[in-house]
Amino acid sequence: AVVGAGRRPGSVGRALLHHLHEDGFTGRLFAVNPATTAILGVPSYPCVGALPVVPDLVVVASPAGTVPAVAEECGKAGVRALVVVSAGLDTEQAEALLTACRTHGMRLVGPNCLGVANTAPGYRFDATFAAAHPRVGTAGVAVQSGGIGIALLEGLSRLGIGVSTFASLGDKYDVSGNDLLQWWESDGHTDLALLHLESFGNPRAFSRTARRVTRRMPVLTVDAGRTDAGRRAAASHTAAAATGTMTRQALFTQAGVTATRSVGELLEAAALLHAQPLPAGTRVAVLTNAGGAGVLAADACAEAGLTLNPPSPELADHLLAALPAGASAGNPVDATAAVTEDALHTCVERLAGHPSVDAVLVALVPTAVAAATGDDLVRAVTRGPGRRAKPVIVVRLEQDLPVTLLPVTDGEAIPSYAEPQAAARALAHAARRAAWLARPVGTVPDPDDIDTSR
Repeated sequence: AVVGAGRRPGSVGRALLHHLHEDGFTGRLFAVNPATTAILGVPSYPCVGALPVVPDLVVVASPAGTVPAVAEECGKAGVRALVVVSAGLDTEQAEALLTACRTHGMRLVGPNCLGVANTAPGYRFDATFAAAHPRVGTAGVAVQSGGIGIALLEGLSRLGIGVSTFASLGDKYDVSGNDLLQWWESDGHTDLALLHLESFGNPRAFSRTARRVTRRMPVLTVDAGRTDAGRRAAASHTAAAATGTMTRQALFTQAGVTATRSVGELLEAAALLHAQPLPAGTRVAVLTNAGGAGVLAADACAEAGLTLNPPSPELADHLLAALPAGASAGNPVDATAAVTEDALHTCVERLAGHPSVDAVLVALVPTAVAAATGDDLVRAVTRGPGRRAKPVIVVRLEQDLPVTLLPVTDGEAIPSYAEPQAAARALAHAARRAAWLARPVGTVPDPDDIDTSR
């Protein structure tokens, strides 16, 4: 049921009801509005208590002053879960809302949030007021900022990764990132977790949960509030309590969480972690058809903490045997503008299969030479398996979008970046995750000489 859905097109409640109705929600849907009997073809009732059944979830989009009374009415009616998108609750209203939820055993998402969504085919449940419906997929998303949530939903949909479940946590009175991590750990659909958290209500619990979950799937976050200005903004935005930068970074590092500095960087890393295996180390081989692009890629890799070792004499000979005259087999490997699709494909396979290489970065620029011969240099990378034993990624300097996933014939995908820096950052995140996973899990000591009463 949606409380606060009105007949005015610009209202948030109406937008939520429209989203649920339009997306084909398979359950029963009701509006709660005493002024009408139907909104957008959805039956409307004067109050929650008048509904013909007790709803599983009530989405509240009414004015802040009415929220505590609505919550109390929901609790008395037997509702077990609320999503409160309403914003602007004062201290007294906030306490009343939380008291009603705790008194009646209701879980609460929000207030001051974008809503929640579940793309599972059996539900198709989109109780948000984002502009578009999330694409069905495997990424779980939890955010405190609705705006960040919209950006992540659109980015994941565009990449083709899609979303399993989404929750905008808002002021996070009850349901938190910890709850979502535990849900994704066991839902059977999610293989990638994306978080945007401006505060941690229980850092110890978050660390414990994240450390367990990130051994099963990548957990990525935007490190929001890194500066004093950012923390002040967070405090005014979602009433988030400040968490020190060093404390937060240490928390992420210990828990194995991949911490990025922007939404763009988060999506760049997510594309690689979703589509490619983890590298065994930091040794990267750069292959290019343009020397300048190779230089930029080499700089980006070195600045990201990756290693570019020169190939062994044996590997260099194998590469040069496939490449045209004038090519150089250093690192980067400059295949020249005259390289053919077949020759480039051979070099990719030889680099990816060599034990001295942990990852391959292919930097390409379009040339008239390739166009004249009908060679498709991108296809030289994508015509192989999508998931080799090592990650293979592409940089295309002419690419419009910051990151895309290139489809491969076996149904997998290869990440393609517009900037070498983005590709290098993503590889560095993947290498750090691999190193964290390789660390011993450790044990918890159980001393037997502790006097608990003292």
